[in-house]
Amino acid sequence: MNEPKKAAAKAPRLSAEWKQRIGLYGGILLILVIAAVIPRVYNNSKSVVLANPAQAVHYSGPSYWAEQQMIRSSIVSLSMTDPRWKDEPIADTGYTIGEQGSLLCCLAWDAPDEKVPSDINRALQAEDAYTENGGIDWDRANAALAPMRYIAYESSTPSFAANCLKEGKSVLLKIASADNRALWLWLHSADENGYYVVNPTAYGVAELLPPETRVYAVVVGEKD
Repeated sequence: MNEPKKAAAKAPRLSAEWKQRIGLYGGILLILVIAAVIPRVYNNSKSVVLANPAQAVHYSGPSYWAEQQMIRSSIVSLSMTDPRWKDEPIADTGYTIGEQGSLLCCLAWDAPDEKVPSDINRALQAEDAYTENGGIDWDRANAALAPMRYIAYESSTPSFAANCLKEGKSVLLKIASADNRALWLWLHSADENGYYVVNPTAYGVAELLPPETRVYAVVVGEKD
């Protein structure tokens, strides 16, 4: 005689409270895994603190430093947060000039003729110089920015910027802002006290770069 089949045991149902707990703990675990796998945007092992200019180059006396101060005697007043362009999109990056336009400001200051950040932004877009992740394809950018030509360095030595400046080249420095975003500064001049940079969040004022500032990338430009 065939015995009746036993009904399969039903798994205990989780209460709504436990489902919420599992979801919460699972989310926290995922965040921890991502944080462990994805490297930090700014890796101090790949950054440098700039050497004092007087130590980084062959010191030529006060006349050399005076000449450095006169390289660009005036600075055009520009800011990435200027209402005239702060809401302008930077290609398809999802950012605006007001949010991430520091490099555009620096390139505008560096242009041989008078430019503003929106001019640089449109020129780069016309040459399709923005990469998918919001970076710059410098080969394409150089076509847009002629007669200036730039080379980007992801790492450098402490004396590299000072030597480039001594050679009359333009120098742009990438640092981390207070909220850990990329911030580009235009290296204006140097003397025995340190480096004077122009910050795109201000309006054309050259200020002494704090000596402990870490530099994560350098872009060097010169006129063809």
